[in-house]
Amino acid sequence: MKVTIKVPEELINKDSKTKREYYIARSHNGKVDILETKYDEKTNSLTFETDKFSDYAILYKDTKEKEEVTPTVKVETTNKETVKAESKKEVKKVKTGDEAFIVGFIYLLVMSLIGMIYLRKREDR
Repeated sequence: MKVTIKVPEELINKDSKTKREYYIARSHNGKVDILETKYDEKTNSLTFETDKFSDYAILYKDTKEKEEVTPTVKVETTNKETVKAESKKEVKKVKTGDEAFIVGFIYLLVMSLIGMIYLRKREDR
């Protein structure tokens, strides 16, 4: 079956310096396939062929046109021992137990000792 659908307005490329390629993804029985897709710029529609009743999604890939860029070099010096790299991902804080309620544990220990002393004194009578 040949299917033609109109591309939603928010997915249409409006940047003249970017080339956008559209694809149709088909999910059928847990397997995802990329189907051969033709895009018509005049009608903003996608055409593809399928032989299955499945879930479909519009995918796109943007490619920037190459511009002439003059390379610039930025040199920075620092006296710090460590420098944070801009490309590193943020690391989530791991729970190590450092924030445990230690005062509560000390209070419980002291109360246990007092209880043991009280019981020992009571037995000695």
